Amino acid sequence: MLIQMNLSEEEIRVLNYKRFREETPILQKRLHAVYLKSQMSLSNESIGLILDAHRNSVDRWIHSYLESGLSGLLSLNYVSRQTELEFYKEMIKANISEDYIQTTAEFSHRIFTLTGISRGLTQVRKFIKKMGFKYLQTGHV
Repeated sequence: MLIQMNLSEEEIRVLNYKRFREETPILQKRLHAVYLKSQMSLSNESIGLILDAHRNSVDRWIHSYLESGLSGLLSLNYVSRQTELEFYKEMIKANISEDYIQTTAEFSHRIFTLTGISRGLTQVRKFIKKMGFKYLQTGHV
């Protein structure tokens, strides 16, 4: 099924300008797909072959542009999971910066006493790095 896209000259000019100047490659690919669909009567499968994308993705991008316009096409809508510790981040940071903690186990214990949340050492190390702290590994002296 071929979808006819009747875009104005201004919309085509904006698509043509933005399709190679967007920072994220996936957004460039989306813009390029809509631009190709508006300029040539190609099937979604042909556009997918040109852009190395699945025809269903091309169809979804075109429908997104037709429904929401350029803003709908440029929204990534990625959702990242947040840990429970994120809610206590400022409290932990304020409490930890008051005194010096030497090991990850101490940090984990301090987090547990402050929040009641228990995490493994690897997850605590990741959380420490995410908060901006650095941990040092020392060898035998």
